[in-house]
Amino acid sequence: MLALVPSEGAALDMADIVRQASAQLPRFAKPRYLRQMDSLPKTATGKIQRAVLRQQGSAGAYDAEAAPAR
Repeated sequence: MLALVPSEGAALDMADIVRQASAQLPRFAKPRYLRQMDSLPKTATGKIQRAVLRQQGSAGAYDAEAAPAR
């Protein structure tokens, strides 16, 4: 899963992000799920809590394999 935090007021085109990732990453590294978030969960020392992201899973995330091809 790829967690994305856009800049203030920026809109994300998930299909475009998937296309760019497909062009630059090997097939095994291409993320299947993309999730837009307001902020990443962090510890008191500022480290990203990857376990929290894993627990959230793919529910509500953009599924690159289920999206129609352009």
